[in-house]
Amino acid sequence: MSTRMVMSIAFALAVVLGMLLYILNDNSRASLTTISNRDEEILKGAQLFAANCSQCHGPKGEGAIGPALNRPSWKPGDKNFDFNSTYDFINKAMTRGQFSPQPGIAMPAWSRNFGGPLTDEQIDFIITYIIYGNWDDVLQVLTYTQNPNFSADLPANAAQKAKYPDADKTTPAGVQQKAALDAELASTKKLIMQKGCLNCHAIGSAGTTLAPNLTEVGSRRTRDWLYTWIEDPTKVPDSNRGPNVQPWFSQYSTARTEFWPMQPTWMPAIQMTVDERNTIVDYISELKRAPVTVKALDQATPTPTK
Repeated sequence: MSTRMVMSIAFALAVVLGMLLYILNDNSRASLTTISNRDEEILKGAQLFAANCSQCHGPKGEGAIGPALNRPSWKPGDKNFDFNSTYDFINKAMTRGQFSPQPGIAMPAWSRNFGGPLTDEQIDFIITYIIYGNWDDVLQVLTYTQNPNFSADLPANAAQKAKYPDADKTTPAGVQQKAALDAELASTKKLIMQKGCLNCHAIGSAGTTLAPNLTEVGSRRTRDWLYTWIEDPTKVPDSNRGPNVQPWFSQYSTARTEFWPMQPTWMPAIQMTVDERNTIVDYISELKRAPVTVKALDQATPTPTK
C-alpha cells in the first residue's frame, strides 16, 4: 500500500472521527439546552400556577376545591406514568374547562380559544410545572402570590344582612345598625387576622389567592364540615373533600376518589379555643352566593281571532 493511500485513509478516518465528535458534542449541547429550556418553562409555570390554580387545587397541588394535581402517576419515573395521556388529559381540562358537582363551582376554560385568559403556550408552561416541577418546594409557588390585602373590610354574610337589614340606609335605625354591623365585622376580622387566615385565603377584597377563596364557602360546605376542617383537616377523609364532598355524591355507594383524587392537605391545624373556632365558623358558614332571581317573561296578550 502506497504512502499516499495510507495518508488518504488516515485523513478520511480523521474526518469521520471529527464528525462523530461534533455530532456527540452537538447532541450534548442540545440536551443541555433542552434541560435549560425546561427549567425556564417550569419557573414560568410555577408563576402561572400560583396566580391562577393554587386557590382551587392547593399550593402543593394536593387538592382543595378541585382535585389533586400532584398525583404520583403524573410524574416521570412512576410505573403508570404516560406523558401523552397525562398531557392530553390536563390540556383538555385546562383548555375547555371541566365539570364539578359543587354548587357554583366549575373548572373554567382557560384557553383564549374558548374565552379564557391564557395562551396555549402559557397552558403548556403550567402542564410542564405539574409534570416536571417539584411540589415539595412550596416556596417556588409562594414567591409568586400577590401580597395579602389586610386593609380591606370583611363583607357582611347572609346572617348579618338579615340581622341588620337597614344597615345601608341613612335613617337613624340604619345608622345604628351600620355601626353595630361594622363593630361585629371588625371583631371577627381581628380574630381571623390573629389566626392567619388572610395570609392564604381571600374573603371579599381582603386576603390573598394562595388557598381557596372563602367569599362564598357557605354555599359549598356545611357548618359541621367547616368546623371539623378548621379543627383538624386530617379528620376529613378524601371521600369528603373537594368534588367528592357529600351530599352531591350521596347517591353513590362508594367514594369517587378514583376520579377526583385528593392528597394530604397543606393546611395546618390552627390552634384556637372552641369559642374562637365557633366565631370563625359562624361567620364563614354564612358566606353564601346571592340567590339567583329569574325575572318572568311578560306574557303577550294574544290577539283575539274573529
